Amino acid sequence: MTDQALSQHWYISYLSRSVPFALAFMALFSGSKVYAQEVDTTLDQWKKWEGNTDKLCLAKPLYCGCGGYYEEPQPSSELQNMADEQPKSSTFFGVADEYSYSLDGVAEMLGNVAIQIEELQVNAQKMALNNEEQSAAFTGDVQLSLPGFQLSGPSAVVSTVDEKATIDQAGLIFYQSGLRGYADQVEINGDTGLIIREGELTSCTPGNESWMLVGKEIDLNVDEGWGTIHHMRIEVSDIPVFYVPYFTFPLDDRRQSGFLVPQIDFAEPDIAIPYYINLAPNYDLTLTPRFIGNRGSMIESEFRYLSKSFNGQLNLDSLPSDERRKAANLDADRAKIEWNHNGELSDRWDYDIDFNYVSDPDYFTDFGNSLNSQTELFLDRTLNIRYISPKWSFFTRFQDYQVLDTELDTLDYPYRRVPEMQLNHLDRLTQNLPIFWDNKFSYTYFEQPRALIPSAHRMTWNSTLNAPFTFFWGQMEPKVELNHRIYSFGESGAPDETYKYTIPSVSLDTRFALRRNNIKDRYWQTLEPRIFMTHTPYKDQSEIPLFDTSELTLDYDQLFLSNPYIGGDRIADRQQVSFGLTSRLFEEDTGRMVLRGDIGQGFVKGDHTPIITRLVFSPQDRLYWTNQINWQDNNNGLYSASSRINYVRPRETYGSTDAISFEYRYRQDDDTLEGINQYEVSMAHTLNHKLKLLGKVRYDNREDRSFEHIVGFTYTDCCWQASLVYHRLLETDEISSNDLTAETGILFEITLKNLGGLGGGLKSFIQEQIPGFEPRSQF
Repeated sequence: MTDQALSQHWYISYLSRSVPFALAFMALFSGSKVYAQEVDTTLDQWKKWEGNTDKLCLAKPLYCGCGGYYEEPQPSSELQNMADEQPKSSTFFGVADEYSYSLDGVAEMLGNVAIQIEELQVNAQKMALNNEEQSAAFTGDVQLSLPGFQLSGPSAVVSTVDEKATIDQAGLIFYQSGLRGYADQVEINGDTGLIIREGELTSCTPGNESWMLVGKEIDLNVDEGWGTIHHMRIEVSDIPVFYVPYFTFPLDDRRQSGFLVPQIDFAEPDIAIPYYINLAPNYDLTLTPRFIGNRGSMIESEFRYLSKSFNGQLNLDSLPSDERRKAANLDADRAKIEWNHNGELSDRWDYDIDFNYVSDPDYFTDFGNSLNSQTELFLDRTLNIRYISPKWSFFTRFQDYQVLDTELDTLDYPYRRVPEMQLNHLDRLTQNLPIFWDNKFSYTYFEQPRALIPSAHRMTWNSTLNAPFTFFWGQMEPKVELNHRIYSFGESGAPDETYKYTIPSVSLDTRFALRRNNIKDRYWQTLEPRIFMTHTPYKDQSEIPLFDTSELTLDYDQLFLSNPYIGGDRIADRQQVSFGLTSRLFEEDTGRMVLRGDIGQGFVKGDHTPIITRLVFSPQDRLYWTNQINWQDNNNGLYSASSRINYVRPRETYGSTDAISFEYRYRQDDDTLEGINQYEVSMAHTLNHKLKLLGKVRYDNREDRSFEHIVGFTYTDCCWQASLVYHRLLETDEISSNDLTAETGILFEITLKNLGGLGGGLKSFIQEQIPGFEPRSQF
């Protein structure tokens, strides 16, 4: 029996296995309307565009690439209408141009076949339906579509009772991630996901196959959120460049045990293959075997944990036998420990632990994950405990260091604080007037066996009474301070066994605020004079070491401090009057500050500070210029100066950003600090859609040489990105000897879109070295 309807569609419905298949056919005439089912291919779903890709991508819900975007085909409107009309038990229905049925239980549909099986939609030119086997065979431009991905091929077999299917010679496309590819065979299991046999995947745009991820079998378990690849290799331009026999990767944000993306540095070579272990919902472990050329095998571990009252991370790394150091007769056992822990004891009590250890001073230079880790001079080890209430607070700290700077004199090693305790109390004395009383008590035990004074007890009490009054013309704040110190040195032969002093200090800080509106109908301006007077008597403190104290760098803000030291070992004698003037210019509409200028000077009896000026200018959001000049109005002239210009220009056409930065620093020689006369220039410039140039120079005018420079580029394709940087850095820039040695290196990194990177931390290194650098937004 054969019926044909050349200008009509016939609907079929498979109701249930308990209903005879012949009764499931119902021909519903729908007038003379013709329904044409289009057959989409992967290439058809890639929509090219012209214009601003950043703005266009914001409007697209699916994957957006540099050359266009994927557009997931909408389900057939005819099938949607049928779904609304079908009983809830109906799981299989569809449309076609023609159909035929035989009594042996086989039905055929021809021409623009569209079938819906739960969420699975099948499009083909022909379907053969076998009731006994509960399956349907499709041929001719077959497409299998589920939310988020689509398969296409010449033939497929689909179950009529669930979403299981097999398609041969398949093309694949995943709309959210942009991955596409090919496979000899793909098996769909509606409950779990896909099994791809002899498959290839890439995130390159259609027509571009710069790289491929190839696997003998790729299991994408959507139900568990995890993918597995057997015999995985990465091919670049059809050339295999990487192979692992087994690899796992996440499909979503759920945590699953398995291999993570390897990290490869070809310079050593250095290969790290991390394996993630999901131990429990609140803690996990990552083990990373690492193979380093000429050194040996290393194991790195990262353990993370989390609870309602605490969280933390523990890193343990070990290289039992470093072949390179063994050959140099150095200690070959290398190790590192990092432990960061934060916790709450109650609503008001909390604590944190930071512990760091390395086996030798060269560890970070040889193995550091950051390219800047070789600049580490000390490793901190601290335990902090805090209590906070509205009026009272308490803090205690145990602090130790591991010194990595081999050139540092042992006498200059930092002191351990075992412990340091602080008790603070702040209260408002009266509600009618803004008068506050602040008391800070502290006790610290310092210990450094190599120092001239190997141990000391320090007790301090700082009591401050201040009253910040506000008036219509500005603000006035009188302040009275009492600073009390007691030192006890634990070794005989120290200057004094006990040393104590009490130093009072008074100050008055007066600020005026004037405003002028409607400047050219665009701006408003402030004029803010400031007068600061302070008096602190002299007290000889030369016999007290600087356990934890240093002097602040002279700048505009330091003019208005009673004590220019940070730490507890020095109270500066200051009988000073400081005058300052600040003016700021704001945009009327946005409130953005366009210009700020400061000028000030401090006067003491018979002497004065340099004239300090500071200028901040930002005529637009992309340009920022800051300057500070300290000028001695005597024969010394310029004492110190710094100037920095940052400019960032969006390149919307290329989906990139250009940046240029210039910085100059100058300081005269004095009794305690060496002079500086240096400048630094850096830039990142986009040449076209793919190439961006990078550069940086740091130059010492005093020595007439550059002590650091960086030259490189980033090349970005639609599906991969490569960075190459040449870096040269002198060991030190304070020595003018001609036999200085320089550290040089060529750094390389390649990143495959949606897959990961091969190389070190080059991207973060470039961002740290070149202000304003950003990788292409559409990669």
